[in-house]
Amino acid sequence: MKFYFLILIFVILAGLIVGGFYLVFRDKGDKVCTENCEALMKDVLVRALDEKGNMTEINVTVVSNFTFIKNLLTRNDSYQKIQVPSNHFYINVMSTDRRYYSDMNYFIGSGTSLTIKPNKVGDMKVEQIGNLSNDNNKIVLNISTNRTNRELSFCAKWSVNIIEVTMPQFPKVRLLDTQLDCEDAGFAWIKQTETCSFWCKIGFTEKNITAAKCEIPFINKLPPTRLKDKVFSCWYGRITIKENEPLLLNINYRAYPNLDKNDYIEIYIIDSDFDLKNVYRFEDENFNDVAAKDIKFIIK
Repeated sequence: MKFYFLILIFVILAGLIVGGFYLVFRDKGDKVCTENCEALMKDVLVRALDEKGNMTEINVTVVSNFTFIKNLLTRNDSYQKIQVPSNHFYINVMSTDRRYYSDMNYFIGSGTSLTIKPNKVGDMKVEQIGNLSNDNNKIVLNISTNRTNRELSFCAKWSVNIIEVTMPQFPKVRLLDTQLDCEDAGFAWIKQTETCSFWCKIGFTEKNITAAKCEIPFINKLPPTRLKDKVFSCWYGRITIKENEPLLLNINYRAYPNLDKNDYIEIYIIDSDFDLKNVYRFEDENFNDVAAKDIKFIIK
């Protein structure tokens, strides 16, 4: 008993000593850290220029060496000042404005100014070559843009007289609803789990069963959440189009012989954008569309 009492006294004394050191050196420690941190930072003046070379307002997130620096709204009449570590020479600027693609990387070296030239999202245009008919099983869409649209992918739905739609240029999205398909695609298969609470064990409630599933990051998954119940099939295109470099999208289909004017194929054209981890995505963390709005084009 005496031994435990001595241990208790020792613990209390140790706590008092540690607390005393904290109170004595707390302010000094903060002061030293602040001075050192300020000495290692440098001011950088930031502006953004539009396509005509005029200063413009744009919401951006500034990151340096994977370190968050600041959320910033650039001005249309002057520079904005930020502070970055003096030993950081590369700046990554992520636009949060849907008019622009997010990723912009700059080398500033020992400089003290940064001019952002945001990449404006293109306006896509779609032209149809050919018509739905029983004499033909192929349609071509000419997809063009006035700037750039990144990493396009596609989804589709169709009317009852259409049996199947394919896009031979691109791989069709598999459901990945089996362990073999899931792991073959490089994702993790989460096995079914069963839990039984106290009330379950005595017969008052049922087991809580979580079904097995393929763990796919939603931001990379087709169809995106907004189209989940609107389409039948999707294809990972991952092709970027630029001005004067259009995409000729080949669409094949099989149909019953009684096609009429009410039949259609509905095509969704979806572009992508980088996130802060430099991963292309179809939607953000709140399931919102990113970059250009989806284009819905109806083939008749």
